Amino acid sequence: MTGRGRRAGSGGDADRSRELRSAEGQDAIRAADVSGWAGRRGPFGRGGLVSALRAQHGGAAAEFAIVLPAVLAALALCLGAVQLAATQLRAQDAAADAARAWARGDDASLAGRALGSASVARSDEGDLVCATVTARAAGAAGVLGLDVSARGCALGGGL
Repeated sequence: MTGRGRRAGSGGDADRSRELRSAEGQDAIRAADVSGWAGRRGPFGRGGLVSALRAQHGGAAAEFAIVLPAVLAALALCLGAVQLAATQLRAQDAAADAARAWARGDDASLAGRALGSASVARSDEGDLVCATVTARAAGAAGVLGLDVSARGCALGGGL
């Protein structure tokens, strides 16, 4: 071997390089070196890394199509949790309003109006007047059949 970048064990290539050296000179040897590697398969196939990357055409779209439903499901779950928390806050406010209205001796029929079809129940515990509001959750949580419940109490006697 001449040590010109040839790999060990390529005896046929050595014979071909001797013929080219005698016939066409150094330019022909360089051309043989380049063309000798063109037909061999490397770790990325026949065309090398660039061809392997070009063969991935459409891979990003396929990955996006797989990931998109998961991202949308996570987003819907987050929005449902926010709606559930907002409904819980409205129920807590309605229960506190109803308990204060009953403690003053007023009608508390408007207390659950912000929640739509909420049920308001009254209970007296000593000096306290308590209201319990139960409502169907809004949005995605309502589709699942989740209910929220809140309780509020006020000191009775019109104070």
